[in-house]
Amino acid sequence: MAAAVLEYVNGWFEKTILVPLRMGEEPAQSLKLMCQNLTQFYAQGRKTCLLNAISLGEGDDLFHSHIQQALTTWIEELAQVLIKAGIESEVAYSRAEEAVILIQGALVLVRGLDDTTPFERVVACLPERLLPGMISNPAE
Repeated sequence: MAAAVLEYVNGWFEKTILVPLRMGEEPAQSLKLMCQNLTQFYAQGRKTCLLNAISLGEGDDLFHSHIQQALTTWIEELAQVLIKAGIESEVAYSRAEEAVILIQGALVLVRGLDDTTPFERVVACLPERLLPGMISNPAE
């Protein structure tokens, strides 16, 4: 059953997060779309991350390679967007890892505090954090 849920989430993640990152012409827009889609999928942080949940206990033994591949792919696609924006490769990969850490950490914090503010703050600030000075404010 967990494998079927994981397959569903994997398909959704591919379609709504990875494809827009790969296909987006404008890096800033790709990042903003990723954040909007993450906010929708995680219900502003109220839903737990499946990768986090199944990596506990025996789930890690069963799904470790799948979790590792999913996270590696996400980091890779994020880094490629940053490289496309002119960020040096090593810095791009470091920022991409930090982005995933921030998102996943915020989801854990939301669950522990029963408050979606950390997730909302991380997602709102993430594009500017990844591409400092390159994100235009729609209000401007």
